[in-house]
Amino acid sequence: MKIGSVPAIIGLSAFTAQLSGCGYGELIRLYFQEQEYQKDQELIAEIKGALLADSDTRHAPVEIEAYLGDVRLSGMLASSKQKQRAEDITEQVSGVESVVNAIEVRGR
Repeated sequence: MKIGSVPAIIGLSAFTAQLSGCGYGELIRLYFQEQEYQKDQELIAEIKGALLADSDTRHAPVEIEAYLGDVRLSGMLASSKQKQRAEDITEQVSGVESVVNAIEVRGR
């Protein structure tokens, strides 16, 4: 059995999980949670890049949260045009399932 192979790692992890009292199912659940987290972080990075590439939203302080493709935008912007543009750009990013736009517009 080659130690670097995936089945060997899973087998070793399952054995270690049993010794530590953590079930194999729990180990698999944690693995998939980590995979989902990584995908969400990659999605956030793509959205940030798209917002930075646009002249209307380049300097906009937009906070981005993502969970399984569902994205929430928040922050405070100067205009409703910027708010809508941030939402439009986010919706165009591959992997985005839905967008909740909680960005507030400062009153002048």
